[in-house]
Amino acid sequence: RMSAPNMPPGVEMPRMAPVTASFCMTPEQAANPNGGMMAGNDVAGSGCTTENFTMAGGRITGTVQCNMQGTTSRTMMNGQFSPTSYEMNMVAETSAGGVATETEMRITARRTGDCPAG
Repeated sequence: RMSAPNMPPGVEMPRMAPVTASFCMTPEQAANPNGGMMAGNDVAGSGCTTENFTMAGGRITGTVQCNMQGTTSRTMMNGQFSPTSYEMNMVAETSAGGVATETEMRITARRTGDCPAG
């Protein structure tokens, strides 16, 4: 779901199609997850930080705050995880060029196998 209360009249919000992505992480990263994984802090210049992020006892909660090139976003996360999967609900509040949007997302992830040798 996506909404933009101050969008100009006649402009419709696009419908978002499901997206599939694949990431590789080391056994050490998988054994010790942290907010940096969700905030993209592994990428130099990500412009994102985490607030009150916890991933323990099978629960994921926290907030990711980003500020990149005039666009700010605040994403609140709440979900659950196991050694082989996670599910998370997210609400992102974004502001860019004077237009504020709110997006609700649901993420499901599962382990698909070992990282390719390289």
